[in-house]
Amino acid sequence: MPRISGSHFVQLRKVLRNALDEGQEISFVYHDKQRKGLLTDIGFVAQGAFITLEEDGGASLEDEGFVEHKTYKSYSIVKMKNLQTLVMA
Repeated sequence: MPRISGSHFVQLRKVLRNALDEGQEISFVYHDKQRKGLLTDIGFVAQGAFITLEEDGGASLEDEGFVEHKTYKSYSIVKMKNLQTLVMA
């Protein structure tokens, strides 16, 4: 799969920045698995651009009852397929 660069990357960056500013969830395929979550960060490092999602980490039973957990995972943009922003109701 070719790297995202040039004008395509500029367009994608605008879409991701808007999704981040609006607090939108995004969906994409990464290593043949569907991923979905709230976009919490966009970054640029020597290895390339990445995004960070807040994902559901499940729940556990603790003294105060069930407690929901969130996890944060980062994904390389160049390895994504079928990226979509999701409109939250």
